[in-house]
Amino acid sequence: MAGQKAETCMNVMSGPKSPYNYRKQFKNVIGYLYLIPFAVFTIPFLFYPFSQAFYYIFLEWDGFGEKKFIGIYNFIRMLGDRRFIEALVANSFYIIFFWALPIILGLLLTALVGRRSFLGQGIFRIAMLTPLAMTSVAIGIVFYTIFSPSGLLNEIARVLNIPVKIAWLGSTPTARLAVGLVGTWAIIGFATILFISALQKIPESFLEIAELEGATDFQKLRYVIIPYLKHTIIFVSLFSLIGALGTTAYGIVASLTGGAYYTRPLAHYGYAVAFVEYEVGYGAAIIFIPAVVGLILSYIIYRVE
Repeated sequence: MAGQKAETCMNVMSGPKSPYNYRKQFKNVIGYLYLIPFAVFTIPFLFYPFSQAFYYIFLEWDGFGEKKFIGIYNFIRMLGDRRFIEALVANSFYIIFFWALPIILGLLLTALVGRRSFLGQGIFRIAMLTPLAMTSVAIGIVFYTIFSPSGLLNEIARVLNIPVKIAWLGSTPTARLAVGLVGTWAIIGFATILFISALQKIPESFLEIAELEGATDFQKLRYVIIPYLKHTIIFVSLFSLIGALGTTAYGIVASLTGGAYYTRPLAHYGYAVAFVEYEVGYGAAIIFIPAVVGLILSYIIYRVE
């Protein structure tokens, strides 16, 4: 009896059980239900092609006839494929211009103009956003008028009486440089606008203290701005990396240089091998390389965080 009374007293003192946990669990269930349309309509179209492509890399297949299992021969074949080596070198070059330079230059522009009012500030931001309103193919066509033999650069040289007419898109070094510079221009505006937006959230007192301590713009960038922009930098890094390894580089190269083999990234070369030369297995193996590189670099970026 005494035990029952004590238990009753404890129940009275504790009051009725709160339904909060049940409501929280119900909200979690509702949240997962919203993912069902994504899972139903997206995952099959994502994982099925990926699994099929992974299966094809071990095959010799033209896309129509009999499939022949050849193990890792497609990867061994790459070592002696000159066009693959050219595409690999080009892709490595593009990673610098499509990924590293936009972030570095974007941070420098953010440190210089992020919190300062200046004449033409609105025009500056519109100019930064202009590449986002253009497709990569359109960007390539516009810049072709600059780098073509009768384009703007050679016309400027003619006006300045410089007796040099460079075929910017006709040789490997200058063509890759042209594509890289266009890629930097295409992404730097996006990076700068995001960095400036994130900069507005940094407490003003932190920057004022840095100025009172005599910090230069570079020191404020290194010790105040970059630590606070860490998550934004990671997002921009992933976005730029996708552009370097995937569709952005492909679109710009295809329109700017006509798809010349010495400027093609791996994704473009793999597509050509699979659907133009009808070597589906070898093409899938080529495209597998930038996919793995992208996953590894993405993991490294998150580890740095």
